[in-house]
Parts: sequence; structure tokens; C-alpha cells
Amino acid sequence: MLRHPVDRAYSHYGFVVQRRNYRGSFEEFLATRPRALEKGYYYRYVSRYLKRFDRSDILPLVFEDAVRRRSDVRQQLASFLDVAVEGFPSSQDKVNPSTAPRFGFLSNLAVQVGRRLRRRGLERIVDLGGRIGMRRLLTSGTPIPRPDPAVKRELSRLFDDDIAALESCLDIDLSSWRKHEGGLNA
Repeated sequence: MLRHPVDRAYSHYGFVVQRRNYRGSFEEFLATRPRALEKGYYYRYVSRYLKRFDRSDILPLVFEDAVRRRSDVRQQLASFLDVAVEGFPSSQDKVNPSTAPRFGFLSNLAVQVGRRLRRRGLERIVDLGGRIGMRRLLTSGTPIPRPDPAVKRELSRLFDDDIAALESCLDIDLSSWRKHEGGLNA
């Protein structure tokens, strides 16, 4: 699953805001975590896979297409895996929307405790907390602020060559990524 590189970095930012109690802007996040953008140079990674695997064994899916054309992408995935399309959910609301937690300190503490419990093999306790709504209570809050669309356009230009190389090696259309328009989708 490939997502517009800047949207992917923004989603990463949202995760850090929500789960690590980060309070800086998206621009500050990128300045202190350059790997967030580096991970969006997909051609680097895909080209390594293509050295080991036949192209016919890889199904590149574009996140934005999966969101817009859910049933088509479900059918494409089912066909590629040779499984019944009915095995996939027919529709899905937005999962894990990025928000600044209402109780930042408590949310961060709960995440740390959950990690420790998992390391000790106590996954069932963490799952129970999720089932009774603790995760939702602690991590829900106000939507994280959207960066200026000009920031997305500027950052998107960094990926132009990589996107072209990715299109060529996978034989897919990523023209929607090159438009440099619209808001970010976390």
C-alpha cells in the first residue's frame, strides 16, 4: 500500500501527536525527524524488492485509490490473492483518525504501560482496556491542525523524481500525487 509521501509523513506526525504527546507543528516535526519524509521515497524500497521478487508477485495498491474506490480495490486484492471478495469488509469508516488527546499525559502514560504489559506477555490486559473503551477515552480529542497547503505542495516537489521512477518500475499511475493540490489526509 503506497500513500502520497507527504500524507504518509503527516499521518506519522498524527500518530506521534496522539501516542507520544508531541505538541510541535508538522513543520517542527519534520525538522526534528527527517526520516519521516525519507520513508516516503518508496522507489528505494520497491527497487530492492524487485531484485528479489518477480513483479507479478507484488500488488502495488495506492492508498488514495483504496479510499476512493473501495469496492474496485477490494476486488483487485481478492483477485490477486485468489480469495473470495466477500472475505473483505464492504466498507470502512476512517480508522485511527489523528487527534490531539484530551488527556495528553494520561494517554502517553497508558501507551507506555501498554507496551510494558505486552513485553511481559500480558496482551490480554491491554486488549481488555481497548474493549472497555480506555484507548478511545484517552486518545480521542481535537483533530490535529492541518498544515498550510503550500507546505504540502513544496514538500511534494521533493518526491517528483522518486514518484516518476516508482511509476515506471511498477507500471502504475501516480499522476494524482503530482498535482500538489488539496489537503492532507491523515
